[in-house]
Amino acid sequence: MTVTPPNAGSVSPPVRLLLVDAHERSRRNARALLDAVPTVQVVGDTGNHRETLDLAQSCAPDVVVIAMRVSGASGPEVTRDLLSLHPKLRVVFFTLFDSPEYVDAAVGAGAHGYVLKEAPTAELLATIDAVMRGQTMLRPDSGPSDPEVQT
Repeated sequence: MTVTPPNAGSVSPPVRLLLVDAHERSRRNARALLDAVPTVQVVGDTGNHRETLDLAQSCAPDVVVIAMRVSGASGPEVTRDLLSLHPKLRVVFFTLFDSPEYVDAAVGAGAHGYVLKEAPTAELLATIDAVMRGQTMLRPDSGPSDPEVQT
């Protein structure tokens, strides 16, 4: 049975999401949280660079939620490859790494959001919602930015 966490929030409009993380347990946990949100459809998950590119093609996600560590490449490398093939795709990093160097690497690769795995589920959902609306959300204290604003 899947239980929706309190204050989990929601995402609108409905979003097709691909999860990418080298650690299967992390993917499984994230999927359980996201599957509990009626407006999120997890269309696939993988921990592998090549499979990520293949799933992005076959599953047509709106958003990729990716970790820093992916088998065969780093999260930023995978992000660059994804966005070169699918420029309209939105990418949110969901990671344990809380340092400016990692945020800069994610942003430099083209990420639209950056959320720590320890953050409340509502923060991940708010970030997904913001990037679906064309905004960038890099830190919870920064709030969403207008797509026209450089971050």
